[in-house]
Amino acid sequence: MEKIKQIAKMCHAVHRAYHASNNNFSFGLKWEEKSEEHQATVCDTVTLILNGEITNVEDSHENFVNRKLADGWSYADNYSQEDKTSPRLKPFYDLPKTEQAAEHIFFEAVNAFI
Repeated sequence: MEKIKQIAKMCHAVHRAYHASNNNFSFGLKWEEKSEEHQATVCDTVTLILNGEITNVEDSHENFVNRKLADGWSYADNYSQEDKTSPRLKPFYDLPKTEQAAEHIFFEAVNAFI
């Protein structure tokens, strides 16, 4: 499990850096600042990609959304860890192109470990 956490942490950092490069700091929390619940969601997605159960970026995003919804999160225009709201909780193709790109980057970063 420690290897999965390290991969998830690295992929989160890449995802965070991409957003920062687009002047989007709403996802700016470092891995250590993210809730254990969020870390578990990312670790689950990483595990499913590495095991070959998720084979494309759309399914990766769908898994993320389903986990967040199951944990009590809901869609909102603004991200709030405290209120458990996120603008990412919608279908992949409804995301802005920059967010779709971030999802591709995350997916490919995980796949680099296969």
